[in-house]
Amino acid sequence: MTAGRSIAQWAGTAGCAALLALPLLALLGCGTPGAPLPPSLRLPTPVSALAATRAGNLVTLQWTNPTRTTDKQLITSFQHEMEADLCRAEQLPTTAVASADCTPLLTRMVKPGSQTTVTDTLPQPLASGTPRPLLYWLLLRNRKGKTAGPSNVALVVAGSAPNAVSGLTATASADGVVLRWQPDGSNVPVRLHRHVLRSASVPSSKPAPISTSGAANARAGNSMAGLPPEPVDEDLMVDLPARSGSAGAVDREARFDEEYSYTAQRVVALPGISAVSNSSKDVAHPSRKIPRKPARKPTGNASANPSGTTASVPELASFVSAPVTVTTTDTFAPAVPHGLAAIYTQATHTVDLSWMPDTEPDLAGYFVDRSQDGGPWKQISPADPVTVPAYSDTAAEPGHSDRYAVSSVDTHGNRSARSAPVAASTTP
Repeated sequence: MTAGRSIAQWAGTAGCAALLALPLLALLGCGTPGAPLPPSLRLPTPVSALAATRAGNLVTLQWTNPTRTTDKQLITSFQHEMEADLCRAEQLPTTAVASADCTPLLTRMVKPGSQTTVTDTLPQPLASGTPRPLLYWLLLRNRKGKTAGPSNVALVVAGSAPNAVSGLTATASADGVVLRWQPDGSNVPVRLHRHVLRSASVPSSKPAPISTSGAANARAGNSMAGLPPEPVDEDLMVDLPARSGSAGAVDREARFDEEYSYTAQRVVALPGISAVSNSSKDVAHPSRKIPRKPARKPTGNASANPSGTTASVPELASFVSAPVTVTTTDTFAPAVPHGLAAIYTQATHTVDLSWMPDTEPDLAGYFVDRSQDGGPWKQISPADPVTVPAYSDTAAEPGHSDRYAVSSVDTHGNRSARSAPVAASTTP
């Protein structure tokens, strides 16, 4: 029993001293609690991606609420909600204290992890006058009213907005979707927004563009494969609308067999507007530039081309117009063939025809017609279209004066008018 007590005593007392001899464990201690952690202040992490856009006299603000506190503690919705105070000013406060003590434009209870959208209707003084910065920021407070500081600053432009676009129409054509609207006498650029309502469901291919740059009648057709998926939403800009008459543009990137919705708004870009305070360069929270998707830029009726750059320039925009819809059904015939030539070979009584090939991507082929001795036109080619720009009439009869013409047809069954006829006399 004595030996047993000695072993127990060693394990309970001397054992600890022996373990402390190890350098690593000596640092950790033995049986001694660590330093107490400070209690969490439960301050919500400041919002870092507050975004604001203005249309007319309405400013729409969006942000996502944090899910953790500044000390990495999870904010659970069943514990409490947060209070969001939205601040607005024409000039940034010069200190963090001033920004935290703003008089809230509005206060809203929000839940962690949720996305919040609010709309601010500008009062008349802010919705009129010369363009100038208008700044928004956000303060999230816990249930004790404490905050970890302001969010990023979202910049819009105060001042008189352009006139809203009226009379917007959209019509499908062989060259694209033709958009028209009423000019207002100004030279303010117009931004058109296209939204795909219904897309053609072709498992192995995508419709081609209605028209491509430099080709007058390049048509879609579901036979075209390998095109990238079409964006559901896309912007294009019209830089110089007409001052009188009818203003408009052609969306040459639209595809056949789709249903689109278009809206329009006048937009003035103001690169000279910034969120930097005039009274101090040492602002508490500098402006955060939110990249916007670049708009494609046609001029008047020209084709829209990707700009390839992101835009963060502040802008002053009108209200968005009412949407118009258009379905781009392919009812447009391909181009009329040209360059038709005919050569008669008397030995074989054959008329060889050739013409310049059409370049439409959805071209199915050609039909050949003949008029004998001034009589009516009759198709002499097979029921299926001829797929090459040449044909031989082996049924030509000697002693007649024949005329020939060619028409083209696309994969949708749209047939062009006849080409200019050529004569081929079979009289010896």
